[in-house]
Amino acid sequence: MSGPLYVAVLPTRPHAVEAYRGLRPDIQAAVAPLWTFPPRPGMLPDPLAIELRKDARRVAAAHRHWPAWLDAPFADESEAAVLAEVLPPEWWALRNLRPVTGPLDHRPRRR
Repeated sequence: MSGPLYVAVLPTRPHAVEAYRGLRPDIQAAVAPLWTFPPRPGMLPDPLAIELRKDARRVAAAHRHWPAWLDAPFADESEAAVLAEVLPPEWWALRNLRPVTGPLDHRPRRR
């Protein structure tokens, strides 16, 4: 069977990234994690952007050699807007990480 054998769902927290990094390379090759940003409700945009960048940088560094997914399943509309600014399409193009969903369109919707 080709491809990853196991998809783990892991938070983008330092302890989870270190646990992944501690795996042997052959095991890392068989695991394609789904990294999830934690919920940060009510956080102001600038501090939120700082935290998202730290989390994304940490996970991207751990995945220099193997692919993985990155998701923000708990993001509300305002958090998703910050996420789209922090991780634009060109950010994804240079990494082994892939978004679970495509970039969100945050323009006001006409009714």
